Amino acid sequence: MGAEVDPINNSLAEEMGIAVEAPLRRWGMAATAVALIAIGSMGFFCWRSVGKAANDADWVVHTQEVRNALATALTHVDDAENGVRAFELRGDDRLLRRYVDGKGALSKDVKSLRKLVADNSAQEEQLATFESQLHAKLEYSEKMIADRRLRAEPTSSHAFVAGDRLMDQLRTTLVLMDTAERKLLDRREQESRGAQRRTKHMIIFTTLASAIFLFIAGAMVGREAGRSAQLRSQLQRINAELEERVEQRASALRESEERFRLLFEGVKDYAIYMLDPNGRVLTWNEGAERMKGYSSEEIIGKDFCCFYTAEAQAEDKPRLSLEAAVGKGRHEEEAPHVRKDGSTFWAYKTITPLYEAGGALRGFSVIARDITERRKVEGEIRSLNQELEQRVHERTAELEATNKELEAFTYSVSHDLRAPLRHIAGFSRMLAEDAGSSLNPEARHYLQRIQEGTHRMGALVDDLLSLARIGRHEIRVQVTGIESIVNDVVSELKQETEGRIVEWKVGKLPFVEADPALLKVVFQNLISNAVKYTRPRAGAVIDVGAESISDEQVIYVRDNGVGFNMKYADKLFGVFQRLHRVEDFEGTGVGLATVQRIVQKHGGRIWVEAELDKGATFYFTLGSAKQQDNMIHEPLMAAEAR
Repeated sequence: MGAEVDPINNSLAEEMGIAVEAPLRRWGMAATAVALIAIGSMGFFCWRSVGKAANDADWVVHTQEVRNALATALTHVDDAENGVRAFELRGDDRLLRRYVDGKGALSKDVKSLRKLVADNSAQEEQLATFESQLHAKLEYSEKMIADRRLRAEPTSSHAFVAGDRLMDQLRTTLVLMDTAERKLLDRREQESRGAQRRTKHMIIFTTLASAIFLFIAGAMVGREAGRSAQLRSQLQRINAELEERVEQRASALRESEERFRLLFEGVKDYAIYMLDPNGRVLTWNEGAERMKGYSSEEIIGKDFCCFYTAEAQAEDKPRLSLEAAVGKGRHEEEAPHVRKDGSTFWAYKTITPLYEAGGALRGFSVIARDITERRKVEGEIRSLNQELEQRVHERTAELEATNKELEAFTYSVSHDLRAPLRHIAGFSRMLAEDAGSSLNPEARHYLQRIQEGTHRMGALVDDLLSLARIGRHEIRVQVTGIESIVNDVVSELKQETEGRIVEWKVGKLPFVEADPALLKVVFQNLISNAVKYTRPRAGAVIDVGAESISDEQVIYVRDNGVGFNMKYADKLFGVFQRLHRVEDFEGTGVGLATVQRIVQKHGGRIWVEAELDKGATFYFTLGSAKQQDNMIHEPLMAAEAR
């Protein structure tokens, strides 16, 4: 087409014979040259400013890399120290892996830091100090390892004093280097921000100046263009001829696309049609006719914007979708569309641009599918999910509010009961002391019952307050040895078991992550219950241990006491729920509820297995099985890491 247009342009130019005045042309060329020189000069200064800003930014990144390397070195120093300490405590060579890995990593860290601070003499001196300190610390660690291999038991904590002093020196050196880098980072960030501001100002100034010069040049050229109206008229005629030729080519294109449409004539579930570059329909398959209601005779040649809603047409969505397809190579959308009868439906549509061999846009292919039913189902599902989430949220809020109210009520009632109980106990004691000898035996018996009742009520109030406090207690988790807690509880109960034959079996118990204070309350309640309910036995057996059940680490407390019937087990962990008479076994019925509350706060669960007159076994877990397995195999390593 270009070869055909050039002869026409040449002949028209000869017919017009328009001669533009030389002075006007020279003024326009001069103004344009000045504008280009100004743009080039200012562009050069902008380039230099941008380069300076980029260089400052690179230095900021370099400083960040130095700080990251210092942090990594500090981490590896701590890893190596933890490995040595774990080996000193356990004597297991496998625990030295962290020390060996940390030592190897530190060698790489030092090389990396040496390269990074090569531009900073002060930091090089600090790095040399760090290397010297690190060499001394590693020699001391090797000596500790060698000494530990010769001993069967770990040494006392005083052996770590010298190592701690060396570690403090290493950390101090790294902190000093990091502080210097942080100051350097602040200064470089300020320089970078200043360079960015200067660059921004230069760009604004360059843009304004260039616009002024170009406006002057455009004005000069506009004067010359005003003298060429005749030329524009002739060019309009050329454009008309070109449009006619384009229309001829479009007609040939429609014929080609018609043959292509026949390939998709049998597709009925999808609307498949072609558009010309301006968005007019070229082909129309049976699926499109069924979906949109237009026959091919009615729609071919019309703009495809008629498929869009009035709102979408007002927002120019049809044109924007074609531009998006050209820009991205493919455009997909879900939007409401309009049928011939005016009804709307949801369609999923894909628009793909088609090009000639030479790269010219030939048109678009469109594939659409009716997704109204799918959208309806998705909407119903979303509505149901939102309703369900709202109900869950409301129910959760109600439960939380109820729990808080119950805890507050329990605490308030228990706290307020203390004063009248103290009055009753005090006055009854005074009455017994002052008038006890003058009272008849029946009155003294009643007075004794009052004192016993107030004592039991006081114990009940204390248990309720303890339960309420546990509900509000924030767990402070740390690595805790269960065995030491159990031994403490057993020692505290020795006085209670004086004169009795009690066989204590305390197995190997793991280290766990838990609140040690709350965990002690659990064992105090469970073991004291075992002591209490084995009282009728001539020889009591109380067993505390750990075992794996279904890949889950479980702690248990077992006794050979009076037991109970399992059909009442669901009442066991309720407040004030007791399965034995107070006359037989004292208690308030709050202890096991407290135990359950503590176990649940740790993310675990508790259950019991028992048989009447054959004892009971309480089981509970703390956290996931994987966590507890790691705690059993590496308890000391975990403690050192903390």
